Amino acid sequence: MEPLDGPDTGLEVECYSGFRACERPLRFRVSGVVFEIESILGEWRTPDEHCFRVRTAAGGCILHHHLQTDTWTIEPCLSRFTRP
Repeated sequence: MEPLDGPDTGLEVECYSGFRACERPLRFRVSGVVFEIESILGEWRTPDEHCFRVRTAAGGCILHHHLQTDTWTIEPCLSRFTRP
């Protein structure tokens, strides 16, 4: 599945900022629907991204924080997040 991004998806991510800005995501909104993050199942970094595999009540997905542009994309693990 392709990551969802761009203005047409309405992806917004709210993060906890402690020692670092955007230290970990707390919840995200896709096209106006809010998903509370129940747990972070994994976390990794690349030179350009900080990625989080998360679980919500609806299931799981991977959130990609693109560090240079300070933007987010979501890689869906559920059909409910896919484009029509």
